[in-house]
Amino acid sequence: MPNKKEVTITIPEDILEAVEKRIENSSFNSLSDYITFVLKEIVADDVSKNETEDDGQIKKRLEDLGYLG
Repeated sequence: MPNKKEVTITIPEDILEAVEKRIENSSFNSLSDYITFVLKEIVADDVSKNETEDDGQIKKRLEDLGYLG
C-alpha cells in the first residue's frame, strides 16, 4: 500500500494530557496511533449510521410504492 500523506493537527493541551494518560498502559505505540484509531472508529460509525438511514429511506420508499407491507 502506498504511503499516505500525513498532516499535523492542533489540539488543546488538556485533551493531549488526557489522551496521554489514557494510552500509558495500552497497546498503542504512540499518541498518533491512538488518535488515528479513534478517528477511524468515528468515521466508520458515521458511515454505518448513514447506511442504516439510507436503508430505512429505501424501505420507506418501497412501502410507499406498495412493494412492502
